[in-house]
Amino acid sequence: MKNILVAGLYPTESCPVFSYEFAKAIKNNGNNVYAVLPIDVINKNNWIDLLSEQNIIFIKITRSKNKLLNILQKYLRIVNFSIFNKKILKKLGNIEFDYVFYTFFHRWNSLLKSKIKSQNNILFVHDPLPHSDERKNRKNLQYKQIRKMDRIVVLSKKFIPVCVEQYNLSPGNISYMPHCLMNYSNCDKTTEYVENEKINFLFFGRITKYKGIEILLKAFEKIEKTFDNIFLNVVGGGDFKQYENYFNKLNNVKLVNKYIEDNEISSYFLERNTVCVLPYIDATQSGVIAIAYEYGTAVIASNTGGLKEQLCDGDVGIFCEPNSVDSLVEAMQFAIKNFAELKNQSMKMIQYSKLLNWDNSVRLLLDELEAH
Repeated sequence: MKNILVAGLYPTESCPVFSYEFAKAIKNNGNNVYAVLPIDVINKNNWIDLLSEQNIIFIKITRSKNKLLNILQKYLRIVNFSIFNKKILKKLGNIEFDYVFYTFFHRWNSLLKSKIKSQNNILFVHDPLPHSDERKNRKNLQYKQIRKMDRIVVLSKKFIPVCVEQYNLSPGNISYMPHCLMNYSNCDKTTEYVENEKINFLFFGRITKYKGIEILLKAFEKIEKTFDNIFLNVVGGGDFKQYENYFNKLNNVKLVNKYIEDNEISSYFLERNTVCVLPYIDATQSGVIAIAYEYGTAVIASNTGGLKEQLCDGDVGIFCEPNSVDSLVEAMQFAIKNFAELKNQSMKMIQYSKLLNWDNSVRLLLDELEAH
């Protein structure tokens, strides 16, 4: 039995679920698991049920989008780090960890790494190439953090050589693990496809430029002039102001501009005839695809980054070219005109999802690490 620490320092979005499922699989593989988590992590009760109290440290991480508050929080970080330091030393200071996994890049990973005893500090790099709208400061911090880790894990084989070149790493210090299901739902329901009913296109996830929302809205404007049996749901938190002019031109649309709680996700993916659209301009892989697998939801995705690899090397999914309105229009029209293919895509998603098992994937990863 190995002592393994999992650190997932973001309280919302995909980090809490990814980190939890990863930690649970490590435990299921017969290891002693510890965790460092933000005190306001959204699935806190799940963690408490999974691990004993002495194996979890909840920490307060200050953050704000307000610049004035951020100035004040620089001083609060000193206080918080002092408290953080005491907690770490009290609970974990005497443990020699076999592995420490940082499930997402976070600037506090480096602080944690400096206080934890381990020769195997491993970072999951979800985005080896930072997104086109990523801040330069964040890019630099990620670069430095990756270089200081003993090993990284990527979720797409395609990005192993990219990381070798981008970060001057040895291929032997890079591992691969597929992005497994996010398991947001406890039910076994999947998206139902019923002929002669409207097609519900769904954009789901955080609102940000690299995800190509503008491309999607322009494409939908074109196809709703031809088809009247279609609808578009745009669902996710983030700044939508820059897209309002495009959105207001459309008729058969709905915007849910807020953070979506875990128990709300199924209501969007289980709506009849849903086609999840990922018109990303650039991407490595996508947690949204992992959710679509869970519900057997047909997917349209741009052929960028590792999205095609994540979709069974292109055997699953309908593809379009990135940053191309016309190509996305063609893909959406294909989905509307070929209803039987949507049912076929759904069945493929359900079949392939069975291979995306956390316990098996984590066991293979741990076996690989043991071999090095």
